[in-house]
Amino acid sequence: KPSVWTFETEQVLVLHRAVAAGPAILLVVSFNKQPVTVRLQAPLGKWHLALDSSCLASRVDGGQTAKEVADAEPLEKEILVEPPGLTVSLRPHTALVFTSSL
Repeated sequence: KPSVWTFETEQVLVLHRAVAAGPAILLVVSFNKQPVTVRLQAPLGKWHLALDSSCLASRVDGGQTAKEVADAEPLEKEILVEPPGLTVSLRPHTALVFTSSL
């Protein structure tokens, strides 16, 4: 059964799915128009970044989004969620997908 966490003030949704066969998935989605940070306290473990939607920035806005992404700090390719939690910075309207072999 998937686990879901919501960060209403930050407008962020986190979904965790683990199955017997295959990797566990952690999906972090920001619906916020502004950059935000959230503290992930679960699921614990090492997670590998599989997809960062901000890297797929649309050029519909004249390239502004692509420029902002290029100027931003790169996201870690691997994160470790352990007590007391891990602070993750999210760009506006971003989806991150992490995988883990629990």
